[in-house]
Amino acid sequence: MRQIIRYLSVFLIAFCSCLSAQHWVRQNSTTTVPLYSVCFTDSFTGWVAGYDGTILKTSNGGETWTAQNSGTQECLNSIRFTDSNAGLAVGGN
Repeated sequence: MRQIIRYLSVFLIAFCSCLSAQHWVRQNSTTTVPLYSVCFTDSFTGWVAGYDGTILKTSNGGETWTAQNSGTQECLNSIRFTDSNAGLAVGGN
């Protein structure tokens, strides 16, 4: 069972990597909290997660970001989406 979970985890991480990103471009942030994880499902739609339950979403390739309600104030260490509607974030506690 552990081996299946490990393979599934590796698959999800690989699947949700930036699918079409050719390079990174520095952006001005709408937040001052540390951000720990990013996931894009296509070249336009992506999310970041970080400190204090922060989740931000972009629909235009990172030009602008909109705050999302995470329902927590805990630090979110990782965020992954399988498509533009289904995903999860994990963190401490």
